[in-house]
Amino acid sequence: AASLRPKTDNDEYINSELPVFLMNYIKKKRVNVRLIHLSSINTLKNELKDNYTLSKKKAEQKLTEKNVTIIRLPLIIKINKEKVIENCGQISIFFKYLKIPILFYPMIFPGNIYTPLDIKKLLNFTNEIIEGKKNNKIYNLLGKDKVNTFEIFKKIATNQNKKVIKINFGMFMKFL
Repeated sequence: AASLRPKTDNDEYINSELPVFLMNYIKKKRVNVRLIHLSSINTLKNELKDNYTLSKKKAEQKLTEKNVTIIRLPLIIKINKEKVIENCGQISIFFKYLKIPILFYPMIFPGNIYTPLDIKKLLNFTNEIIEGKKNNKIYNLLGKDKVNTFEIFKKIATNQNKKVIKINFGMFMKFL
């Protein structure tokens, strides 16, 4: 469970306190269970101060037991057999945007840089942890390719035969 845009105390609890509660519950019950905490690769970037990253970092600092594995995740995408990005997860906003009936779709260029990970690879990796094939406490997962927001959006739009134009905010910032 996670709140990607934590705003309330409940959201904060889910991201930073619930994993600690689960860890302590397992410890108290003395059951031989491994807690797998899905975190964010952004916790490694000290310059990021958004609520989500800070709440995940807070949880990581408190998850100290040996039976806890932390998996820091990048952007997760789903790619089908035809190597097409599917409408799933955080990038679903791009698919919603492309449903608006306009002639072309402006998109920020270059945007954030990601190393997206296919969900199938994440599932295989998690299964290896569950099966005991991996025993580290912390894993930092990344996809194999670096791409920016514009590149991801353009791949999705091109697959839907939609036209995309770049909006370079860097050019506008020079005039301010």
